[in-house]
Amino acid sequence: MRVLMIGWEFPPAVSGGLGVACEGLVRGLGSLGCEVVLLLPRRPRGSGDHADGASGSALASVKMIPSGTRLVPYGTASGLYGDDLRDEVSRLAAVARVVARQETFDVVHVHDWMTYPAGLAASEGSGRPLLAHVHATEFSRSAGQGGDPFIRAIERAALKRADRVLCVSRFTAGVVRRRYGVDPLRIRIVHNAIDGTAPSTPRSEPAGPPLVMFAGRLTRQKGPARFLEAARLIHQRRPDVRFVLAGAGERLNWLRSRTDELGLHDAVEFPGFLDRAALTALYGRASVYVLPSVAEPFGLTVLEALRQGVPTVAARQAGVTEIVHSVIRVDAENVAELAERIVRLLDSPRLRARLSRMGRAEVARMSWQLPAARCLDVYREVAC
Repeated sequence: MRVLMIGWEFPPAVSGGLGVACEGLVRGLGSLGCEVVLLLPRRPRGSGDHADGASGSALASVKMIPSGTRLVPYGTASGLYGDDLRDEVSRLAAVARVVARQETFDVVHVHDWMTYPAGLAASEGSGRPLLAHVHATEFSRSAGQGGDPFIRAIERAALKRADRVLCVSRFTAGVVRRRYGVDPLRIRIVHNAIDGTAPSTPRSEPAGPPLVMFAGRLTRQKGPARFLEAARLIHQRRPDVRFVLAGAGERLNWLRSRTDELGLHDAVEFPGFLDRAALTALYGRASVYVLPSVAEPFGLTVLEALRQGVPTVAARQAGVTEIVHSVIRVDAENVAELAERIVRLLDSPRLRARLSRMGRAEVARMSWQLPAARCLDVYREVAC
């Protein structure tokens, strides 16, 4: 089986979880003997034409093709998306049409809206079936406010045309059914994963003051404002606690101002976007990890936190809670409940230790080979 996969980011250059998921699936597919032709905006640093070990380990049977486009969606001064992003999406589609004539493959697999036009072009040009992988929708990214009509139109057209729609959670599948009218018979659930390797020794209590951690894009969708409101309530009861919001996004300046308004300037840190090594180090310092998202299709950072043994509080509707049971689930809209659950964890070393053990045990059983095998099953299903 050979697949043309089109993505818009890939490690080491990532802005969120999609690039990490794309890499994991590519490695998982390679381990199962599936050949991948990977079309990306640019070639990841350190990779050759065949990425043998680039951006991590065991990227077997992968041919990387840089499109020369400049897809830089997040962290722009003008807002969530870059000013010329629409043109770059169209350029990627034009390149995909050419690549589809030059390469042989059985299926086309694309990730989120920026690659959907490219997937449609490659599928139409080759006659091969199209799989649209939904890691998020514009409705989720805009926290239910509708978002950009142009992006919604792209999503609607691609999801209507795709032979199969892969969703990272049942939560996401429900969104594409309700918002886009996708036939449930064409939907397949492919939960994200993580490589289950973790430190062999039990987690030690971090030194210093207790640290409550958030990591993600600083957007309305991810709920950093709720995190701050909960921090205010926690600080009233536990002034020794410190808080970190790691990430970048268009709400950064507002969040900093809000921190000052809440009187939390000395208790809250904004380190910006962190690479993998720095983020892993931060997990090592954290007493509690929090995912307070307004709308969370999956939530890979929860698996990262659990792998490091960090006790975790997550929004009840987050897709990741469909596959892990060692997190404390909350109604993230209820800031008082969110704060109460965090304080409960901070006040109970025994509970933290139990959740740490449970989380690491759950993650130890995971592998990107599992969702890759699910994708391979769908490839065979549509390629017959």
